Amino acid sequence: MVKLTGEEKDKIKRFLNEGENIRKYIFDKLSEFRASHGAMVSPLEGPIIYTIIRYLKPRIVVETGVANGASSTLILSALEKNNLGKLYSIDLPDKNLLLKGEVGWLVPNYLRHRWKLIIGDSRIILPKLLAELRHVDIFLHDSLHTLEHILFELKESYTYIPKGGFLIIDDINVNWIRKINQEIKTEKFELFSNLLVLRK
Repeated sequence: MVKLTGEEKDKIKRFLNEGENIRKYIFDKLSEFRASHGAMVSPLEGPIIYTIIRYLKPRIVVETGVANGASSTLILSALEKNNLGKLYSIDLPDKNLLLKGEVGWLVPNYLRHRWKLIIGDSRIILPKLLAELRHVDIFLHDSLHTLEHILFELKESYTYIPKGGFLIIDDINVNWIRKINQEIKTEKFELFSNLLVLRK
């Protein structure tokens, strides 16, 4: 994280510790279902996303893929701690991933004032949303994990992200990293387990 952000180690450590507390909250909620928790609740990836939000203090974050709302809860918790920013989430619900009936049910009510959830296909919704927002500080892909779809979402988002902003891909196939770096020109990148973080 120091390499990507240039931030002091002590501050990064504090942000990671805050993120770990949010991760534990999510893990406990999901444990009630005895289900597979997924990458966002790993001790590494969840706190990394939280830390990026705390560090950059973004005004606008866009994510694709919500399901139960683990990533949304991490992002929104960091935005709330910053006292700044809004999250726009796009989700095409998959009943096989939902542990309860509602998309994003994990997100606590006190965080929802910073959240806009849009139900639908990101191929249709994402270009329209980005054109409407005209600026995105951080984009997180966690929807359909094919190389074609990842590149579509990254290319759509790239134009709207300023220098110094982030593009994040969850559940990345490491064999695709070279192709992504050829297609998406970024200043720095780092891999945290299955989480690829690109800095423009």
